[in-house]
Amino acid sequence: FYIRIVMVIYMREPGRAFEPALTPSVRTTLALTAAGTIGIGLFPAWFLRLAQSSVFGG
Repeated sequence: FYIRIVMVIYMREPGRAFEPALTPSVRTTLALTAAGTIGIGLFPAWFLRLAQSSVFGG
């Protein structure tokens, strides 16, 4: 029974093409998320100190 569900989800051809809605708010959210990810990658110590001070105080 479950294999049929998986087959329908992943193996069936889509009925119509999917066009993502790239509104200004979606673009802004994606840009902020990307900037935050890059910031955490470049400055991890600052974010770790921020997390530690929020947990332990100080």
